[in-house]
Amino acid sequence: MHDLHSDSVYLETRFTLSSYFFGGKLRYMIQFNREAVNRRVPAEGLRAIIAHELAHIDYFQSQSRMGLAGLVRLISPSFTVSFERKADLETIALGYGPGLEQYRTWLYRNIPRDRIAEKKRDYFSPDEIEAILRAEKQRPGMMRRFAQCVPRNLAEIEDEARNPSVSCVNH
Repeated sequence: MHDLHSDSVYLETRFTLSSYFFGGKLRYMIQFNREAVNRRVPAEGLRAIIAHELAHIDYFQSQSRMGLAGLVRLISPSFTVSFERKADLETIALGYGPGLEQYRTWLYRNIPRDRIAEKKRDYFSPDEIEAILRAEKQRPGMMRRFAQCVPRNLAEIEDEARNPSVSCVNH
């Protein structure tokens, strides 16, 4: 665990560069912004966002060093959306959807207004999480579909929930 100082990020996970370049096994660090505690992050929300960060570690572990070098694409907003929303989907699939919804509601109240649109672009909003949970309840197995065709917005969630057999070439 390392301290994180930001007005819009409260948890972040990284692999250490020294272990990437010089070590055999990757080491990871979770950076935590203590301001989250001061601002009373909901406990269930904190558990959910930790699960989200652990989903990133799971991804890192599944990649080769060359695959991890591809993370340079995180400078591209479209890659960031896919990367972060996949971690959200894994978190929701593990049962942390309600907590993730709580966290995002709390987050939007605890970051500068000019950062909210970016967060809503990159991560599922509370409304989108609710729609995903509803879709999975109505059609068990939709989480697998969403993992294959990561929705970028509420309309895509609703379209995929209505027509899961349609190709996701639009994404």
